[in-house]
Amino acid sequence: MTVIYSQLEFDTPPVRHSARSEAAVVPVVNDPTERLQRVPATALPKRPADPASAERDDFTYDSAGIQISSCLESGVPLPTRVRQLSRTDVLLLTDRPLRFGTRLRLAMYVDLLASASNAGVVHWCRPGTDGWELGAFLTSPLADHLLLRARGGLRNQIRYETNWRAWVRWEGTEVRRPVQILDYSVSGLRLSCDGTVTGEQMFWLYQNSAPSSGPLLEGRVKWFLEHQHKTIVGCYVSNERARCLPRTFNQGARLHVEIPDIGASGALDPLMPIATDDSVDNRTA
Repeated sequence: MTVIYSQLEFDTPPVRHSARSEAAVVPVVNDPTERLQRVPATALPKRPADPASAERDDFTYDSAGIQISSCLESGVPLPTRVRQLSRTDVLLLTDRPLRFGTRLRLAMYVDLLASASNAGVVHWCRPGTDGWELGAFLTSPLADHLLLRARGGLRNQIRYETNWRAWVRWEGTEVRRPVQILDYSVSGLRLSCDGTVTGEQMFWLYQNSAPSSGPLLEGRVKWFLEHQHKTIVGCYVSNERARCLPRTFNQGARLHVEIPDIGASGALDPLMPIATDDSVDNRTA
């Protein structure tokens, strides 16, 4: 019953418009006990025109029939809808922004016979036309019995738009060049840079250009194209090392909670890459 109530909580009745004033439903983020508040539509902030916004905001909900009921770690219910879902992460639509590092409790179900508990850590948040979109890495992969009863296939990975500045060193050169990270997933990222690259070329990504700084991760070029005097590069990163990017490029002042070091307990830290013997930290690039 708790799952059904939390799911219906998000489906609020439609707002009736009058001739005198138009009303709209917007999220209230100051008081967690209140859900939604009605304000005049003229008071809503207008988003700047973005050519890609229509394509980005109009994509359909893609969860293969898997529903999710969620709450904060303190137990406060969080009304959500699933926009995209993969085995390792989830993109949710909710009524409030959450900061990087916020932990969520998730109840996943297809029907009364297939359900599972999981948890996630918020690593990405941005405003949308229908609410706030949250990206969360799951602490454990999606349960197999949910996948067996799911309708259709899930996305292999979810990509999250960003605008981070970084430095890259291409294979065959010792010079670090500035790049822009356009989006990322758990095992890939898309870069914008000057100059030309070649297919299957290795690279090393750095947070800054200081010679003493080591690489954040290494990867390989999978594809590239020329666009408006820039080169757009699609990259593959092994062992899901791209999980460390949100923690690296999000400022410490924006952390909502202190993320403990749980490596000794054997639990999975969803904001860190999979540990291997050939870790990037032990390499010389």
